Amino acid sequence: MEKLNIPNSFEVEPLLWDKRNEKGKDTICYPCDHFRFQFLCSVFLREVDPSGSISKKFEELIVADPDRDMLATIKELTAGIEIKDIGNVLDAGCGSGLPARIMNLLGAHVFGCDSADKSLELAVRNQIQDGTDIQYALADITKLPYADASMNHVTCISVPPYMPDPGKFFEEARRVLPVGGTFSLSFLHPNLIINPPKGMPWMRYVAERYPIQENDRLTQEYTNRFGQVSVATNYYHSVEFYLQALVAAGFRIKWTQEPVISEQIIGLSSGWGTDSDYPAMFWVSAEAI
Repeated sequence: MEKLNIPNSFEVEPLLWDKRNEKGKDTICYPCDHFRFQFLCSVFLREVDPSGSISKKFEELIVADPDRDMLATIKELTAGIEIKDIGNVLDAGCGSGLPARIMNLLGAHVFGCDSADKSLELAVRNQIQDGTDIQYALADITKLPYADASMNHVTCISVPPYMPDPGKFFEEARRVLPVGGTFSLSFLHPNLIINPPKGMPWMRYVAERYPIQENDRLTQEYTNRFGQVSVATNYYHSVEFYLQALVAAGFRIKWTQEPVISEQIIGLSSGWGTDSDYPAMFWVSAEAI
């Protein structure tokens, strides 16, 4: 496994999440939020909204006003919709809890876990502010603190590319699900590392200079406009790797999707580049067998 250290030879353009941080809240929409909500609609609203009208309306609203409150918008769009038997949902790698709070609004009994204590502190503060009810736990997602078959669904957004061996996590997800339970994942499409758009300069830097191999570790230190230094670390895994690892962990693949970034969402921030015909995300939902 080769480690690629990418020099900080370019400026990382501040995107809308910087504006969100300036306002001190994490419910203002930005481009990735569209994909998060659209993904959750695909997982939980397929039967009640098969045409995807709710996620389409959500996109229209955030394009018209990117500063609008995300949870208030979701409450507005899902008012009157009843999702039956959604049961216990675990958001693994929940971060500050935005997807968990969305699922709680949709009627789920939500559990969230993350290994970052500061993220969980923020998650708890956020749910107090918006009145959602989630049970959070500080935990490594490869060692989940939940009983066997105790969840009906497990979701995970954005985390797998940051793991050297996602298969260990997949096995734990299978353990906490009964037969027939669902495991749904959403993350940046692996092909973005091999052929990234203009708006992802450090990935483009790598792709133009190094042959990317399975499980390569890619790290880069950068400074945002607030002077905060961060280290981005990704592991390249192909789509085939993820699907094979899910099957090996005891799942049957139900569906996959490769959504693209619409021109309207791209228009919210030049940082996404100008291409709207590449798959931006990879979604997969699997059933425990």
